[in-house]
Order: sequence, then structure tokens, then C-alpha cells
Amino acid sequence: MSDTHHTPTPVFGAPPTEEQKAAAKKRAEEVKADADKRRDEASKKLDEADKARQEAIAEAGKHEGKPTPTQRELDLVKLGHAIEEHEDDGSGPDIAPPGVAPRMGVSAGDYAGRQKPKTIK
Repeated sequence: MSDTHHTPTPVFGAPPTEEQKAAAKKRAEEVKADADKRRDEASKKLDEADKARQEAIAEAGKHEGKPTPTQRELDLVKLGHAIEEHEDDGSGPDIAPPGVAPRMGVSAGDYAGRQKPKTIK
């Protein structure tokens, strides 16, 4: 046996060239830069959403008013009294009449989009 150490050749072929190593390093840097960019964009969107949420919470806290029905009205109902009209809660006039849901841009009587039933012959 000889005293020199022999390194076996890799099973998968020759070791990478300097050009291949440089290309792999460049690709790894591009992937990292892309991941960093996406993380920064996601973080920015999250920050914007948090800011909007905080502004909405602050805006909601500005409104003065009281709940409807009030505790007094609930107590009167519990004692058997009918409430015909609620106390003013300070929110201003109702947009739609009581019992009528506001329509969301749908014209009344617009049935042209409906499918007609199929008739069996």
C-alpha cells in the first residue's frame, strides 16, 4: 500500500467549473433578492392594512350615540309594554324606511337577466 491519499472521483461526474459555481452563486443571489422584494411588498401591504384598520377603529370611536334599543326600552318590553318608536340614538335619519333593505344598484323590475323555465314537451 502506498502512503499517498487517493480521493475517489465523484459519482455524479466532474466537479463544477468556476463558471458553473459563479452562475449558481448569481442565481442564488437573484432568488434571495426576489424573495426579499416579495417579503418587503407583503410587509408594506400589511402595514397599509393595519393603518387602515386603525383609522377605521378611530373613526368608529368618534360617533356619538347610544344603542337601539336602549336598556330602558328592553326593560319596558320585559315588563310587557310595546315599543312603537325607539328613542333617538343620535345616528341621524334612517337611509331606508324601516323594514326595507337598501338596494345595491339593482333596478326594481329588471327581470331580463332571469332564465326562463324550460318546458317539457
